[in-house]
Amino acid sequence: MKIYSPDQLSELDQLTIKEKQISSHQLMQTAAEKASDLLLEQLDENQKIYLFCGIGNNAGDGFAMAKIFLDQGFNVEVFILKYADNLSHDAQLNYDILEDEITIQEVSEAKELPDFENNPVVIDAIFGVGLNRELPNFVQEVISFLNKTEAYKVAIDCPSGLYAHQANQKKDVVFNADLTLTFHAPKLSFLFSDFGNKVGEMKILDIGLLQKHHLKSEYNYIDQKFIKSIFKKRETFSHKGTYGHLVLVGGQKGMFGSVMLSAKAAMRSGVGKLTILCPPKAVEMLNITLPEAMTIESDHENFIAYQEFDFSYQTIGIGMGVGTSENAFSALKNYLEKTEKPILIDADGLNLISQNKDLLQLLPAKSVLTPHIGELKRLIGEWSNSFEMLDKAKSFSKKHDCILVVKEAFTKVIYHDKVYMNSTGNAGLATAGSGDVLAGIISGLIAQSYTSLQASILGVYLHGLSADLYVDKFSVNSLIASDLIDYLGNTFYETEG
Repeated sequence: MKIYSPDQLSELDQLTIKEKQISSHQLMQTAAEKASDLLLEQLDENQKIYLFCGIGNNAGDGFAMAKIFLDQGFNVEVFILKYADNLSHDAQLNYDILEDEITIQEVSEAKELPDFENNPVVIDAIFGVGLNRELPNFVQEVISFLNKTEAYKVAIDCPSGLYAHQANQKKDVVFNADLTLTFHAPKLSFLFSDFGNKVGEMKILDIGLLQKHHLKSEYNYIDQKFIKSIFKKRETFSHKGTYGHLVLVGGQKGMFGSVMLSAKAAMRSGVGKLTILCPPKAVEMLNITLPEAMTIESDHENFIAYQEFDFSYQTIGIGMGVGTSENAFSALKNYLEKTEKPILIDADGLNLISQNKDLLQLLPAKSVLTPHIGELKRLIGEWSNSFEMLDKAKSFSKKHDCILVVKEAFTKVIYHDKVYMNSTGNAGLATAGSGDVLAGIISGLIAQSYTSLQASILGVYLHGLSADLYVDKFSVNSLIASDLIDYLGNTFYETEG
């Protein structure tokens, strides 16, 4: 699913109107009906609805929704914030229709608003995705007032005050939605930590915009349809060699669990063969807990040391619990120097690179780096907002011809100028070992002849989906990394279906 800018979305509206031979007002009505239908499924008929509208097309959606709710018997009050004199053409049409049924109250300051009691619903249709300037003062005042209420807050298409495709200032006032009903696709700013918490739960509504057109975007939302286009089903006439040989290098005293998690996840990802280089005591544990894997003892009792392999393999995953000792540095450097195939580097491997940036010159093309936000800052430097982070990450990816998997909410897979935002996952992933599991999944997929980019995209999706399937049955608070591995079987079953 492509993520478009506001200008592109406006053009897509016009292309749809022309191709389908409908009016802009009909398209607006479709949007209003889709949003209203979803809300009608979850609202109590005794809940009062307060609808706040501006003067643009977002307001037109709001006026149309108010009419639908009135027709369904809801108690509705509608307020208009006229920050300019004239309404858009389609908004005026819906305003006139609604005005025949109820009084639309004009608001110029927060003190004119009623007290919200008895669990009401507040719907924000003040500004949409086209906003690119600071809100008028009185609109800021009204939104600040609404944010302080206990009402259930719903934003239509985009929370008012939030820029859809550029960075807000930290001081900006933004409607604090519990639910955002957005049309066609997510908006880029929804997927960043800066103001993404203002979006609340996000529901994407299909309003019938064209799927085939000339518009291009470097930003992608990883959904099920996208995953099915790259997922490879296993062949009947195949054997373990068909699905590759992965080598994992990790574990030091006190951190054996890291490489164990990666190893178990790699096996569950479907890799044909797995060899693990780790300290002797970790070998003892792995032979018991993961008999399917082969092991090689490191020459050092407690740490990783470089060791040559006398067998062929498809890729190496390195860094999980290796530490930042001189031995670990030497091992990483040697594997980088002697490996031409893409490899995956995680955790301490990334920390070693941050401390020794010359290692980046040795990085095989299309290798995968899997930093969390702290590790990313050590790699590319600080940033002032997530849009700047994206720019710096893209530059880093192009310079070193690598894939960055930035682990956070809506995990980002970045390769050169292309950015893929993950749609799966939840806050339960913020737990020790979660990244080790992801490293095992991605490296296991690379070994199975997925490209590094495909493996990264599919890996983050499967990783997040495992967390989602767990949370369907248990609390998000109780999720641990091992649960992700336990649910990978269910995850693949869902993906194959």
